[in-house]
Amino acid sequence: MKVVFERIVGIATDEQDIRVGIDLVRAAVMRAETDGRRQVTHDDGEAAVRAAIAPVLQARASGLPEGERTILYRIAEQARVGGDMTSGAIFEAICGYQAIGRSTYHEHLKQIAKVGIVDLMPGSGRGREREVLLRYDPEKVASVCRHLD
Repeated sequence: MKVVFERIVGIATDEQDIRVGIDLVRAAVMRAETDGRRQVTHDDGEAAVRAAIAPVLQARASGLPEGERTILYRIAEQARVGGDMTSGAIFEAICGYQAIGRSTYHEHLKQIAKVGIVDLMPGSGRGREREVLLRYDPEKVASVCRHLD
């Protein structure tokens, strides 16, 4: 249960709102009580976290303009197939689907990171090369992007 509690704390920290953590703990406790148990299990905590992540992802993605959601969808697709997740490789893949300049792409990528859907880690290359890490499951990200369009 300690791992689940730490995950809940991490989610609340990312959201910068303790109420999110309280809601997750409450949902895990309610699940245990519904099953007639007095103790919360690891599965209860995981179920609460899974149920909470989808609405958070959906809210974050829905706040993005269509062009940024298209880039996010392509990032998710690249991650699903196990492709190169550097910003340059993703840019090359996106150019096949969408006409976009490199500077505009990097601005959109920074905005997607700012809303908390991806993390941009400095790469070993030159300039603005970054490793793009999705914070959510690529399948869920792609699904949310498809349903918002």
